[in-house]
Amino acid sequence: MSKNAVQTEIQTLTNIYQTLSGIEEFLNKGSDQKTLICYIAEAKRDIESAISNLYNYSEAIYDTYEPRQSGHSESF
Repeated sequence: MSKNAVQTEIQTLTNIYQTLSGIEEFLNKGSDQKTLICYIAEAKRDIESAISNLYNYSEAIYDTYEPRQSGHSESF
């Protein structure tokens, strides 16, 4: 998995966290329903993006964490 892909995943997960924080703040303030719907839609898009990226790089991720077949074990 490339450094750029990892940075993209970190940013996507950060966006999800920020969106969920916005939802939490919204619920604590009792704001309007339309705002909540927008926050939820944003979180869903970010989660979908993270899933898509992880799926696209799943083989590279697997290769990174797969135990080496060289006859000795390596620890990470």
